[in-house]
Amino acid sequence: MNKIDTVELLAKDYALTDNQKDILKFLSQFEATAEEIVKKTTVSNGRIYKILREFELWGIIDKSKGKPSIYGMKNFSLNIRNFLDNKLKKNMESQKQIISGLTEIDSSSKVSVLSGSNKDFDIEIINMFNQAKNIKILHKHISLPWFLYCFFREDDFLKIRDLIAKTRVTGSSREKFDLLQKRNAYLEIYKNKKIEQIMLKKILIDYLKLLNKYQIKLIKENIRTHPNVKIYVLDNLNTPFSVYLSDREVLMPIFTKKQNRMIKMQGKEYISIYEEYVESFTKGARVISDFIN
Repeated sequence: MNKIDTVELLAKDYALTDNQKDILKFLSQFEATAEEIVKKTTVSNGRIYKILREFELWGIIDKSKGKPSIYGMKNFSLNIRNFLDNKLKKNMESQKQIISGLTEIDSSSKVSVLSGSNKDFDIEIINMFNQAKNIKILHKHISLPWFLYCFFREDDFLKIRDLIAKTRVTGSSREKFDLLQKRNAYLEIYKNKKIEQIMLKKILIDYLKLLNKYQIKLIKENIRTHPNVKIYVLDNLNTPFSVYLSDREVLMPIFTKKQNRMIKMQGKEYISIYEEYVESFTKGARVISDFIN
């Protein structure tokens, strides 16, 4: 992948404007003053300095100390890494602010930290499904939407769940009865509720390689017959914990080696905060049908 392709991918993943993309393409090849950038790109005099200041803050461009200042990307790889690091830190800081600000929200809202087994957390999620009108799930970076296998025959479904459990820590109970109960809950919401899910591209691609032609055909058919279900796929997704969001509450399961916990938030303020947070990941995302031919 060359520098121009890298900028194109970056612009798509992080929803950069056309002006921002044009400037980065130019600076990936040349060093120039602001005036020269205006002449060589589509950016106007009125917008150029605002964009350049943003780029400086993100660490994606360099600026000389002389007058007029010279802008460029002297170490392209380092500049891109600086940008990605800053975006990741901002995302993590957003999560911290959400959690730290919970105590400042009015008394009509409620936050609980639950401890228990995977089955206990499954019950919380199933209860959410039963009560919600619509649901959004931001998957942690190693997680798959159940939509991709819960429609399979029971034995195929259980085989996939067993394979998943062997390759990573899972949040669901591993008992057959519990898995089938949770499967039924997913089948029900996929049938009659508005669902949005967000996942990592690499996990999807690796998973599809494990399936046979019939299973892939079934997924394609389910995508076609369930327009109420939207699955967004991101090239980059740094989310260590999943977030389940409904019109009634927010659930965030946290699984560690020491103890399993679930943060449960109820109240319109929390829902509004996480609505904005989850929706931020869908900007520039592709839909799952783009990857299943």
